[in-house]
Amino acid sequence: MAADNSNATNPPVVTTGSEVTFYYTAAGTSTVSYSVTTSGQTYQATTTFVVLSPTYTIATATSTVNVNQDNGWQIQLGRSLGTRGVSFTATVTQPTGFSGSSQWVQLVNSFSGKYTPNTLTCTTSGLDTVYPYRSGTSMTDSPNATLAAPFTQEEVSFSFTAYLMWQPSSPSIPVSIAKVNWGWSGTAVFSGSIWALSGAPVVTPPATTAQTASPLWVQVANATNNCH
Repeated sequence: MAADNSNATNPPVVTTGSEVTFYYTAAGTSTVSYSVTTSGQTYQATTTFVVLSPTYTIATATSTVNVNQDNGWQIQLGRSLGTRGVSFTATVTQPTGFSGSSQWVQLVNSFSGKYTPNTLTCTTSGLDTVYPYRSGTSMTDSPNATLAAPFTQEEVSFSFTAYLMWQPSSPSIPVSIAKVNWGWSGTAVFSGSIWALSGAPVVTPPATTAQTASPLWVQVANATNNCH
């Protein structure tokens, strides 16, 4: 089997056998050639696939970085018990004659936490919590970092990519149609008996782009696994 993978898909891992499963992940026109040899005779066939994809729009909203006690002392984008840090609402228009469902997958591109005293630094990356992160066309998030003794200053930085996935009706696999990059950073200090922001936090506004490559990760993000 020979597959034209010009429309942003990976070539099949297995190209021989009585049956080959192959998924396109981007819209476009592709040609597939297949040859069969039996009893010393070779037969060949070529066909063209027209691959369709949904269209979409994504509305985004972002809150502010703050220190609160919604769940113990924490520095957070948005609130656990109030306005969420970010919200993404997608409108997905499916190709005529097709049906499917949407979901979100979120990756932690990077997290860095610097804790004083003790000059402790923790980092992580990977899948954010669970796959999928949310089912449906909407998702919210309010990432936070716990503020606690013995530290008197905590400096944190988060970077995320949220992937909007579309799952065509079976048989098929979820495919990525868009991604949203976003993040934030801030510093909190302990003085007297309270935690408060120090300096000006930075919020990286959500930036949406088309995406056909699938999200990849090797671990679930966990900042406590890599501290030094």
